[in-house]
Formats: sequence, structure tokens, C-alpha cells
Amino acid sequence: MLDWLIVGGGVHGMTVAHHLLAAGVSRDRMRILDPEGAPLARFHRTMANVGVRFMRSTAVHHIDVDPMSLTRFAKSGAAVC
Repeated sequence: MLDWLIVGGGVHGMTVAHHLLAAGVSRDRMRILDPEGAPLARFHRTMANVGVRFMRSTAVHHIDVDPMSLTRFAKSGAAVC
């Protein structure tokens, strides 16, 4: 028996999953149901079709739990592959 079933493995579904994990929900108590077979598959395909190589976001609009994590990452100078 699951505690959580997330319907859709797109950006919003992955955001919900990320928040649940951060809140202490165990991975074995949740599932993500998506017909694409892989998380964010449709998103990646759509972005590739229109030539977007990197997801762009304003400072606090992203999928991490901490709203300032993207700003800290950008300031860190870490490379993205």
C-alpha cells in the first residue's frame, strides 16, 4: 500500500515528489505514474524540439524545496553538464 501516488512525472509531479522527500516521506511509500516511462521525458523531448538546451528559471521559481538554492548554485560557479 502506498501513501502517495503522483499522477504525472512532469515538472509539477517531480516538484511534489521532491517536497514529499524533503518532508521525510520514504521513497517506497510513493510512486510517480506517467505514461512516458521516465521522469520529465515529455518535458525534455519538448524542449529539444524547440531548441532549448538548458532550463531557465528566475531566482526563486524552480523545483527545489529551498527557494534560494538556485541563487546559491549560480553564485557557486559549479559547472553544469
